[in-house]
Amino acid sequence: MRPFSNMELSSFCGQMALILKSGISSTEGLTIMLEDAAPGDERTVLEDLSSNMQETGSLFLALEHAGMFPSYMLHMVEIGEETGTLDEVMESLQNHYEREEAISRSIRNSITYPMIMTGMMAVVVIVLLVKVMPIFNQVFIQLGTEMTGFSRVLMNVGTTIGRYSVVFVVILLLIAAFALYGTRTASGRNILRALGGKFRFTRTIRDELSTCRFASGMALALRSGLNPERSMELVASLNDDPLFQKKLELCEKELSEGKDLTAWADATREKLKGLDIYSEDGDVYPLFDAHLNLLCKEPDKASGILDDYNYSRFSVNKDSVISSYYLYLTALLRKSGSQVNKAIEELNKAYMKEPTSWELVCMLIDIDPEYKNYSKKLQVLERHCSNGANQVILYWQAYRCFLEKPTCLKKLSAFEVQILNFAQKHGVLTKEIALYMANLASQQRTYDKNLDVVMQKVYRIFPDPQILTAICTHLIRGNRTTPECFKWYALAVKEDLKIAQLFEYYMMTVDDKYLDRQFPKSVLLYFQHGNTLEYKKAAVLYANLINCEEESSELYSAYREQMERFAWMQLENRRINDILHIIYKRCCTERDMTPERIRAVYDICHAYEIKTTVKNMAFVMVIEPDGTISQKVQYSADGVIVYLYNKDARIVWESKDGRHYIDSIPYETMRMFYENRYMEICKKYQEEHEEEERKKEKKELTWDMLREHGLEMADEKEVFKMCSMRLREEGTEEDDFLLALCFELFLKDQYDKQTLSYLAEYYCGSTRNMKKLWHVARDYDITTYKLSERIITQMLFSETMFGEEEIFADYYEGRTYFRLKRAYLAYVSREYVVNGRQVKGCIFVIIANEYRKEEDLPDICKIALLKYYSSREVHQELEPMLREFLREMCEKQLYFSFYLKYPENWLREVQLYDKTMIEYHAKPGSKVAISYQIRKGESDNMNYQEEILLPAYEDTYIKSFILFGDESLRYYFTETNKDKVTVTEKSDYKPREVRPIGKFGRLNDMTSLKNEALAIAMKEFATEKQLAEDIFVAY
Repeated sequence: MRPFSNMELSSFCGQMALILKSGISSTEGLTIMLEDAAPGDERTVLEDLSSNMQETGSLFLALEHAGMFPSYMLHMVEIGEETGTLDEVMESLQNHYEREEAISRSIRNSITYPMIMTGMMAVVVIVLLVKVMPIFNQVFIQLGTEMTGFSRVLMNVGTTIGRYSVVFVVILLLIAAFALYGTRTASGRNILRALGGKFRFTRTIRDELSTCRFASGMALALRSGLNPERSMELVASLNDDPLFQKKLELCEKELSEGKDLTAWADATREKLKGLDIYSEDGDVYPLFDAHLNLLCKEPDKASGILDDYNYSRFSVNKDSVISSYYLYLTALLRKSGSQVNKAIEELNKAYMKEPTSWELVCMLIDIDPEYKNYSKKLQVLERHCSNGANQVILYWQAYRCFLEKPTCLKKLSAFEVQILNFAQKHGVLTKEIALYMANLASQQRTYDKNLDVVMQKVYRIFPDPQILTAICTHLIRGNRTTPECFKWYALAVKEDLKIAQLFEYYMMTVDDKYLDRQFPKSVLLYFQHGNTLEYKKAAVLYANLINCEEESSELYSAYREQMERFAWMQLENRRINDILHIIYKRCCTERDMTPERIRAVYDICHAYEIKTTVKNMAFVMVIEPDGTISQKVQYSADGVIVYLYNKDARIVWESKDGRHYIDSIPYETMRMFYENRYMEICKKYQEEHEEEERKKEKKELTWDMLREHGLEMADEKEVFKMCSMRLREEGTEEDDFLLALCFELFLKDQYDKQTLSYLAEYYCGSTRNMKKLWHVARDYDITTYKLSERIITQMLFSETMFGEEEIFADYYEGRTYFRLKRAYLAYVSREYVVNGRQVKGCIFVIIANEYRKEEDLPDICKIALLKYYSSREVHQELEPMLREFLREMCEKQLYFSFYLKYPENWLREVQLYDKTMIEYHAKPGSKVAISYQIRKGESDNMNYQEEILLPAYEDTYIKSFILFGDESLRYYFTETNKDKVTVTEKSDYKPREVRPIGKFGRLNDMTSLKNEALAIAMKEFATEKQLAEDIFVAY
């Protein structure tokens, strides 16, 4: 009889699963199936199964006796009968064989057409080789030539096939017979399986199939309550793979040797006995023993220990942890019921008394349904850890939340990072959690060193591209450019990860000596069209390309132009090191030389690096033979570069304490750039330079020469003398050329009182330059009134004020223009009040002085003065003025919160003494609303009241309240600017103490009185109020 197909097996298992789930036994189910079966093979098999079931009572034995069912199905049925989950097994077998049939059908459909086409193509090729190619050969012979090359090879192949056709047919028949033998017989399948195990691809598939069968069988067995040993025995027969069978035998051996929970529990008991703080007859040891039995799935033993435990010998007040431990174990044993609820209630009471106890919180988390909420559980554990608790069990409880529900990992604060570090350290971190962490780390805005360390350790466990991406993204956002980071950037480049700025940070961290090994192709292609790297790193990139890439290659050609441009730029900046030396040598050619570049080459060829091991050196000076100091360069530990043009020049060292040394300081010098072809260029340049100097010395300097050539061809000191002399002899009338010349000399530190006075009188340039001139002129006691006016005017016009207070004070001492003075004071006052700009005190002295001179002051100046002195001690002479300003601003309804800083008697005059003011600064064009609630005591049941605010001044909004002693204010602002809405955080404000003066002061004072005192105070208040009303009517 033929074997059953997958669909027939699936149908049989499905019917059996339906019957068993309906509560019908397998024996009765086979009888029912037999009644519905049609005559034929199916009925014969069912009759055989039914009769065997009647004799043995086992479906497994009946199926095995039939000899027509697969081995996998037989052993799964055996597990189902052993574990009492036969219905689940039959349902899973139904799904399994349905899936097998679907896969087989898909494979047949996929390969049928290609196999037919391949066969037809093979027949056509053979016919061409055997029949057609010889005809072509005869044609070639008749033409007096013969086939050559590939056609000759095809001809020989066809001849061989025709000559040994019988042999090829026999080989094909043998292959077909072996294929039938390997797929149709058990021994043949074993041979194919052995051959498949020798190849990595087929070996992986077989391992995964065996693991899947083992896992599904163990899940059924363990879920039904069987111990691991019996489960392993049943599941071992599911796999016919010899290598997997050996692994299972090793597992069974380790279990039989005691490497299980029981052995662990016994070892733990022995360790507990060795602790001095515990004893077997004490309170704790029996509880530990019972807990170990529960962990080993031995509830009967645990129940016996807990029943024998004398609960009355301790009390909750004596040791709440031990008593809670007893109740906790009782709850674990009972699982549900009134005793469990009672235990949870007692544990909560104990925890309320000792909220810092980590033992109590761990027990509560395990049994209290309230902590099934993962967020709440994590919140409690985080609080304990932040308070200093560092017990392993706390970390494990927190990590269990992540294991059971990975979406609980929503952020990476210090607590979550600590938990993840614990997980990776103890080898319990799963790949899913690791990927969750990587996803969150990629979204971090700031760098976290601890998170970085943990992620790097996790990547060594799970080398996943997503984790590597998170590491590099985190490092880049933290702007980490230390050499240690290079390995991660390099690894990301190697893995071809797409990370923003990865290649830039790769280059920023690469070792400057990375010249012999070529950079990855992706790096070179990325920077092919330009870069923004710092010049040292760009030099490493180009030098690496020069050393490792052929000059004729396409990549080198793409870089050529930018390398040459870079080389000339660095050369003109007189930069030189070993890496730039390589680039200059390749890219700086004679055909592109200009006078400026030749001068740069001349300087570079005379550049020397100087180093010393002596500490505390501050400067290196080069002394020329004539005694002049040609160079003075600050020294650093890495050395310094100086230019030695004369072999007789001397090196002088200056220490940090100001001492100078010549020969007593040992040092090393190294020439940075020496190439013969460049030295020839330098020699020619030096000769031309000396010739120009000789010509220049012969010519007498004139004003016409200066107008034509400027300072380039003249000695600065000589030009300065000419300018100073002309100003003394011919006066100080304005001359544009002379003015420009004097200012250019001023920038080169060539000036005296004469030229400074001339510049202060007429010069008008950039604000920065005029300020620099103003400071120098003030040091020379030169009148700078006009210069100050130009500076202030220009600043006001451009609305860019910076460090101008002293300049305005200087201008104020002279003849000031009324409108300019008023405009400046109003502008600075507005910046101070509205934008919080820091303003020097001299400006406020000027504002006060303007008031004394009875000048008309803008309101903003008065407000600025009130703000300035609200946080400072007020001199007696200023009090009348400030009080008048305060009264005037309040009359104009211009209120600001800093008014409340003034003395009590001032505020009573303007009725602000009992007020509370809340101030908010918004963006221009915004609409602002305040939402607030005035709460009494700790009550928080009131709804928020919302009020649209009008600006008190420009974009400043003020809201005033009257709060009594037992009231507090909670509020927040809502700012709407176009489509953007900004809501501030809620803030609380408690009223300041107010003396019982005035109506609201008296009422505020009465809020703290009670009973008779309150009644007396209220009566007095009513009397005084009535008297006041009578007086008001009378007058």
